[in-house]
Amino acid sequence: MKIHRTFGSVMAILALAALPVMAQQEFVIKQYGADPQGAQNITYREATDEYIVNSGVGTYQVARSKVESLSVPRPSDFDKYAQGLKTGGTEGSVAGMEQIVEAFTFRWWDLEGKRLLFPVYERQQQWDKIVKMCAIYSKVKANVPSSIQGFYWRALAKKGGSNNLLLQELSAAIETGSRASAAAAYLVRGDMYAYQGKKQDALIDGYLRVVLMFSDIKDIQPEALYKTYRTLKELNDTRAEKFRKKLVDEFAESDFAKNS
Repeated sequence: MKIHRTFGSVMAILALAALPVMAQQEFVIKQYGADPQGAQNITYREATDEYIVNSGVGTYQVARSKVESLSVPRPSDFDKYAQGLKTGGTEGSVAGMEQIVEAFTFRWWDLEGKRLLFPVYERQQQWDKIVKMCAIYSKVKANVPSSIQGFYWRALAKKGGSNNLLLQELSAAIETGSRASAAAAYLVRGDMYAYQGKKQDALIDGYLRVVLMFSDIKDIQPEALYKTYRTLKELNDTRAEKFRKKLVDEFAESDFAKNS
């Protein structure tokens, strides 16, 4: 499965912000080169990789590749389950959000649900669940969205260590992807080396590289700084405190700073 470095067509399909404001709870679909169209319902058919649109007077099909953006009403229990996941991930909130993810395949809320579920899966070391939930993108030849790409890569690393698929995808992101995607790939490559016990490689070809070369990618810096500090400390390197201080000074509100 080829992994791309930006949101690409998948996220374009799901970009609610690109749509003009219409009815609050209305389904809206916008094909490339056409005006947004309201609908009574929009479902997704995996077998043919297309949307089934109920316009109110009839139904028609639109291939996913032809859709620029899509708006779907928020599932009624989404906020309840989201709150449960943010506060630790109760059994009910996990099961409820998993149902939403399955029911809303390629209809925005599946991706939002994965973004909340995957940190819980990571804490519970349920790597198989992450890989399984990302399998849909391979089935229909779609890009894994960048917002969950790092979770997918880390799950592959945990499952297979230095497996060829992961190495190929990380190399592709580094060589041809955006700076944000390349930074994420270096970070995961550091994790991969760390899982193998190669601490020097994890530091030099992963964490420290992100800190020094991708300082403009602010959302990834706390994690990179924390892992640089932690690895240096494990190597009994006196520079460890320098990076811990930078983390605390510049990203005091991050979980990584609070746990350093």
